[in-house]
Amino acid sequence: MDPERRCEVMGVIETRRYCSTCGRQTRHVSQRFSPEAALLLAILTAGLFLIMWFFISIGERHKPWVCCECSERRHTSDDKKREKQTQNVE
Repeated sequence: MDPERRCEVMGVIETRRYCSTCGRQTRHVSQRFSPEAALLLAILTAGLFLIMWFFISIGERHKPWVCCECSERRHTSDDKKREKQTQNVE
């Protein structure tokens, strides 16, 4: 599986990330609101659900990534902090 490939399956996004507990690149998953369900709700509510879906998608950015090997939870902000620390060291 390509490390940069992301696929959406039933509202779950998966990718490969570094896990500090496992000490290597592992598969991580994060739950997302299903696009198919959002489309169905948008049709049923004559488009009114699209406004709500916008706010849901903003809130989903803060959901944690979970390692499939050890179940460690990581937030995207943890990755940004690590990048800043490595830049400061150099």
